[in-house]
Amino acid sequence: MKEGIDYVGVGAWGIITKGSKILLLQRNNKDHWERPGGKHIIGEDLKETFAREAFEETGIKIKNLKFNDYHQYFDEKQGNHWISIGFSSEYESGEAENLEPNKHKDVQWFDIDNLPENLSKFSKAAMEKYKSNLF
Repeated sequence: MKEGIDYVGVGAWGIITKGSKILLLQRNNKDHWERPGGKHIIGEDLKETFAREAFEETGIKIKNLKFNDYHQYFDEKQGNHWISIGFSSEYESGEAENLEPNKHKDVQWFDIDNLPENLSKFSKAAMEKYKSNLF
């Protein structure tokens, strides 16, 4: 059985800030930028999921994780259904690097007021909420 196909998949994604900078990833199979995150492991706290995924993808350790929101993705045509929990966090330590080149093209810090135009749909919504202090 495959998560997101045979049953609803669960993931955790989030915003990592370092001063006025936001860390974003660009996936190999997509042209857009998105927040770090990924699949939830059974028995893991969702904050741990986000922290683990951020570290596995970028080498960054994070602190001060706060729940922000959630979103659902359902693509009836492809039969995918995911629920993702969103967090905000702050940079703690590490150098941002692409630790999963098989999944990502690039990892970069962007100024919050100069984010790339091609943000993923869900990352764009999260950034707009974050910037308007709705979190």
